Amino acid sequence: AKPKGVSVGGTGIGNADHVQLANIEKQAGTSFNYVPFDSGGQVMTNLLGGKVDSAMANPSEAYEQMRAGKVRALGITTDKRISDLPDVPTLKEQGVDYVVAQFRGVAGPKGMPADVVAYLEEAFRRVAKSETWKTDYLAKYQQVDGYMGSAEFTAFMDVFFKEQEQAFKDLPSLKQ
Repeated sequence: AKPKGVSVGGTGIGNADHVQLANIEKQAGTSFNYVPFDSGGQVMTNLLGGKVDSAMANPSEAYEQMRAGKVRALGITTDKRISDLPDVPTLKEQGVDYVVAQFRGVAGPKGMPADVVAYLEEAFRRVAKSETWKTDYLAKYQQVDGYMGSAEFTAFMDVFFKEQEQAFKDLPSLKQ
């Protein structure tokens, strides 16, 4: 198959799905035909209806369709497999050196007192290490454990923003 002829549905132009696919193309040395939609639901509907060949989707968007055998996960962008989807290989396992995962962060105002930062950081660390978090959030929504403290998350975001800035510069559809 010629990859440029392979259509990949995703949500929007210039957002996570689009940028991630561009990064995958760069790492794999290939290109696809990206087809933007307004929502993850539209992406899945068009995938199921045969309007696109494949899709960029969060596991939670595609999970029920995977369980029903209507779609098959081809790969996951995390650094390790998701426990609830143990047969889905990472892209890295398939020779594409690209890792990214959906993440959430907590922010406060500039100049937040150090004792407040320390208190909140410890509270979130305790939640992230709890069994309830692991079973009721991570497993339920097919997420990977990736807790970071404030210093580590700040460093992570610095790198992430630099990578995204470069990805936007490289994204052909945003150069127009």
